[in-house]
Amino acid sequence: MPEHDSQPEHRCTVLYAFFLMRSTLPSNIRDLRPVTWTPWTTVELKSPQGCLEAEGQAKVTPGYNLNSKYVIHTVGPQMSRGSVPTVEQAKMLADCYRSCLQAAEELPVPDSGRKVLVFCSISTGIFGFPSAEACSIAVRTVLVWFSHHRDSTITDVVFDVFSESDLDLYRHRLSELSYDDGKSPGVVFPAEEQHIVKLYESPTMQAGRTIIREADYLILSAGAGLSASTGLDYTSAELFSQHLPGFKKYGFRCLYDIFGVQSWPSEQARWSYFINHLILIRNWPQHELYSNLWQAISARFSSRDADIDRYFVRTSNADGLFIRHGFPVSRVSTPQGHYAQLQCIRKCRKNAVFDAAPYIAAAEPHLDPITQHMPADFPVPVCPYCNSDLVLCVRGGSYFNDHPFRQKEREYREFYERALESSANKVVILEIGVGLSTPSVLRWHNEDLVEESEGRIKLVRVGRDAAGFCPFDLMEQGYGVGIQGDIPDILAAIMGSSF
Repeated sequence: MPEHDSQPEHRCTVLYAFFLMRSTLPSNIRDLRPVTWTPWTTVELKSPQGCLEAEGQAKVTPGYNLNSKYVIHTVGPQMSRGSVPTVEQAKMLADCYRSCLQAAEELPVPDSGRKVLVFCSISTGIFGFPSAEACSIAVRTVLVWFSHHRDSTITDVVFDVFSESDLDLYRHRLSELSYDDGKSPGVVFPAEEQHIVKLYESPTMQAGRTIIREADYLILSAGAGLSASTGLDYTSAELFSQHLPGFKKYGFRCLYDIFGVQSWPSEQARWSYFINHLILIRNWPQHELYSNLWQAISARFSSRDADIDRYFVRTSNADGLFIRHGFPVSRVSTPQGHYAQLQCIRKCRKNAVFDAAPYIAAAEPHLDPITQHMPADFPVPVCPYCNSDLVLCVRGGSYFNDHPFRQKEREYREFYERALESSANKVVILEIGVGLSTPSVLRWHNEDLVEESEGRIKLVRVGRDAAGFCPFDLMEQGYGVGIQGDIPDILAAIMGSSF
């Protein structure tokens, strides 16, 4: 057995994932522990390839003195403890799980017939990946992988944890995905402590996947529920308290409370709120949900010639998150407005709409870091044409100037009309997180399109509660399907391997 003076540069290789091939599992998954560490194995792997192992990949070695026949080595993302994972780091962690699953799949099936894969909280130790985010990525990635490998030889997956708090995280995550009726989409796990995940699918999940797979054109129709899935929840009192505490004294409790408000104590107070709101939107971090959507849609429905792309985004969200995650401006319509612009409240002329960025830059240095307000003598900007107030260019009343957004609405209509020119074309509306607060903007419009096309346009509606409910008549005719639940998990199940 060779000896080495130092450990390999990537630590905890055995602790990342180890693969049990034996006839039984301990009743308590916390008893599953690697009993030795084999640094020489990693060095033997590293030396022939002449470089460090890349993050997100997997290598298989014998188990040596472990109570397992094989060990799967993987290197996860390394972070500073307490930092927030980037989209790339989240993707890298998901790649670790996918690589381990694929490596396990390629191993021989033991005589017992049970092939058990145990994941040991990849990257959450000294590599510093936050446990809650890691748990969500782990569970979702495993479920998606099995949804695309229905004939897998892996019989059991165990999430091995190292603390009571991590155990609570996995219990909570799995309980969110489990149902008592045995028919609903999600996962089930047996009692006691084994938490062995078994995936099964509902007819609605299968129907949604089939509609999307068979579609030639896609309309992505997105409401507030999509942004809320990234944490930007306009009904959240917690979010408001965290980011806009200086405005709770006016009786506001969430972002929705401010829509349409005309009465402020002063112009400086009004402008202070607008600037803080715009800064919040500007600084909102990127999220893998949007990145995965872009990856899945662009891979399937885009072409080298942008003019003939087979997708279009229409969203009631004014936050600009689609554009920030790579969706081309030419393929996104925002009929409810956009936070990137300000407008004259009197709509004194069609072009009385202005880029918000210079106004933010001018005001931000004057914000009090505690009160979040401007000084009482701060000169609040006005419309340069008529000296009227400037407001956010989003629909909040009759003052809204929709002129800048009409052209994209025309292009959107031309898109679906062109898609329907050939009777052979199939169009799907993937509606995400569209509730009942403003149903006339997206929800009713989508249902009308489906009915008027007599099923040539089909609807896949995804979201929590009412946002995931599809009318019975559309479902009975096979024109639509509603899938209620957690948006990221549903999209992962119906959109394919890009998630």
